[in-house]
Amino acid sequence: DLYEDHFADTVKMSTYLVAFIICDFQFISGRTSSGIKVSVYAAPHKINQTQYALKAAIKMLEFYEEYFGIDYPLPKQDLVAIPDFQSGAMENWGLTTYRETSLLYDPAMSSASDTLWVTMVIGHELAHQWFGNLVTMEWWNDIWLNEGFARYMEYVAVDATYPELQVNDYFIYTCFAAMGSDSLNSSRPISSKAENPTQIKEMFDTVSYDKGACILHMLRSFLTEEVFQNGLIRYLRKYSYRNARNEDLWNSMANTCSDEDFISGKFCYSKDQAPKNAYGYIGEHLNISEAMNTWTLQKGVPLIVVNQTGKLIRIRQERFLKGVFPDEPLWAAMQTGFLWHVPLTYISSNSRTIGRHLLKTQTDAIEMNQEASWVKFNVDMNGYYLVHYEGDGWDSIIGQLHLNHTLFSDKDRAHLIHNAFQLVSAGRLSLDQALDLTKYLRHETSNLPLQQGIGYLEFLYRKMEERNISDITENLKMYILQY
Repeated sequence: DLYEDHFADTVKMSTYLVAFIICDFQFISGRTSSGIKVSVYAAPHKINQTQYALKAAIKMLEFYEEYFGIDYPLPKQDLVAIPDFQSGAMENWGLTTYRETSLLYDPAMSSASDTLWVTMVIGHELAHQWFGNLVTMEWWNDIWLNEGFARYMEYVAVDATYPELQVNDYFIYTCFAAMGSDSLNSSRPISSKAENPTQIKEMFDTVSYDKGACILHMLRSFLTEEVFQNGLIRYLRKYSYRNARNEDLWNSMANTCSDEDFISGKFCYSKDQAPKNAYGYIGEHLNISEAMNTWTLQKGVPLIVVNQTGKLIRIRQERFLKGVFPDEPLWAAMQTGFLWHVPLTYISSNSRTIGRHLLKTQTDAIEMNQEASWVKFNVDMNGYYLVHYEGDGWDSIIGQLHLNHTLFSDKDRAHLIHNAFQLVSAGRLSLDQALDLTKYLRHETSNLPLQQGIGYLEFLYRKMEERNISDITENLKMYILQY
């Protein structure tokens, strides 16, 4: 028998998003509150593992429609579990495809980490239906506009729809991973040249995905959620069914439309408005495009060096490098030409109120209202930068951790541990000081800093074991076991 299928016309779309599947899979279906038919397909003997994915997809499609203020433009969304699939998943418009391990969930067999993974991957691919599908990057050099946004929005969506999964605790590890790669001289800018298939393939890396997500989180944290969300909506509405570039996003964020202009769907951004398109940041002006270009058009991670005496904080920025120490001749050459606009946040021993300062120069100074015994920068790791405390700065923070570690949030404690050991690896802090910091962990009850601290101690243990330094290895093992 011959069968003839007739398909409706597609929306305007990029050719790489077109997909056909011919299979004998079974499926289950449901509908969103706006009437979109959502179906999950799997091999017949695994159809009983599709219920969780269907529920998650419906919840997150509804979330994205509400968050972006833009209806999902197709009548259906299919999710297909493919037994042999090279990629983790693919965002084909209306027909997203997944490895079975990224979509199927068996309540009797799957672990808590399986739940998190399946939910995050679905959130990522559905975010692409707007970022990547509705608005597509003009060329592969800006693939981060697809992947960085999808990576970040998966956290936003899962946090909103499944708060019990506590995904915000995992986002900090995403930024730690990005910094690890970005602190090597072999890194690249987020927006990089991609002119042939090999270069294009190389763009799908931790810089596009993870660093892209982290700088978006930093932008959201200092623009405020409302301004950030409205900027995304402007961007998506203006460039729907079109291509966009890096600067188009920043122009949308800096749009000064009135509410009436915005609601009517008009776009009032123009070049002569540029001087007004700067948000006040604690009395300072932030030109979004100028500031964010320092994060997307140059590679690397800034290191903020802090020297605090009484009320005065002296700060300077450097490029953080691993593999090249400051006393090596090559280090100075690798610092040349690097400057970021860094939105600094800090707390002190005398105030839990978050201080803010926009660092746009190599060096600067901040004067606090009163003297403090310590200051801690990059509150809750919302910024994409490392911090080194000169003088007795680290000793003062370590002393506070031993006295009462709960004065710092669990994210701040994990951040301090990460900072300390990263500085050790770059020759900026002694291993003794980093190990002194970890002594407070015997009183730690939060998984986030515990995992960070024990992870570094285990790494040291493995290195000592490899070198067959038996006495240090045994002592370090006993030290780790107390936690």
